[in-house]
Amino acid sequence: MPKLIALDDGHGMNTPGKRTPYLPEIGRSIQENEFNREVVKYLKIELERCGFQTLLVAPTNTDTPLSTRTNLANSKKADAYIAIHYNAFDGSFSGANPSGIELYVYLGHTNKEAGKLASSIAKYLRQGTPQNYRGILEADFHVLRETNMIAVLTENGFMDNKPEALLMLDKDFQKEVAIEHAKGICDYYGVTYKPDKPSKPDQPEEEMSLLKVAVVVNSFIDYPVAELLANRVAAPIYTRSVASNNKVASELLVVGGKSSGLKADKFTVLSGTDRFATAAKVKKYIDSIR
Repeated sequence: MPKLIALDDGHGMNTPGKRTPYLPEIGRSIQENEFNREVVKYLKIELERCGFQTLLVAPTNTDTPLSTRTNLANSKKADAYIAIHYNAFDGSFSGANPSGIELYVYLGHTNKEAGKLASSIAKYLRQGTPQNYRGILEADFHVLRETNMIAVLTENGFMDNKPEALLMLDKDFQKEVAIEHAKGICDYYGVTYKPDKPSKPDQPEEEMSLLKVAVVVNSFIDYPVAELLANRVAAPIYTRSVASNNKVASELLVVGGKSSGLKADKFTVLSGTDRFATAAKVKKYIDSIR
């Protein structure tokens, strides 16, 4: 019988305090649930394609009470409970600005089944967009304590770290995080992960229309300057993992890192020895095309 996975997109769209500081780059703050709900949406698709059943414990944009969420999962006898979140430190972009991913299980469960599931998910999260890995931690969170099944809560970045905050609206990043969770869940249950099958083109691939240009960002540290470049050339931003697996454009503007492994006809590498040198190269390139 297929395993039933309860999916929790932490908080609601209007939950007080669960948002980034003001971001001048986009003219507003980003609410945490803008990221959480999109990842859960993609994760649901990924898991169902791999043969799992899913249960949305907070299917609306309102902040569903935690007890309602866990009671529903318990009543449906879910096999696992996955809560998707985005972390925060002090609510400001100044100060320590920690970054990275954390996974949580209930107190004393690191070496139990929940810890094993968390380890499987962490294995794939660490293979995606470069982020600090802050480990598997234990906490007395309601959704971990009051569930009758194995439960894992993931924090997929920090809302008050600007580069990671800007990643929250990146569709490629949202999908990547969902796929990494799905792969981890499949790994834990011994299920073969089934990637999405691309639609068959009506003409040969080489004749299909491609984007003329796209920006590839190597690390979340370089995302703000990559976004400035993308806005200037009116091009989308792709993570390195996506641009390595697909030919997304004829020309790639590479912000950070090298062009090796990427797929394109032409590369313009705007990368320095550190993020400041990279930013200087991007600025020089923007100035050259004005």
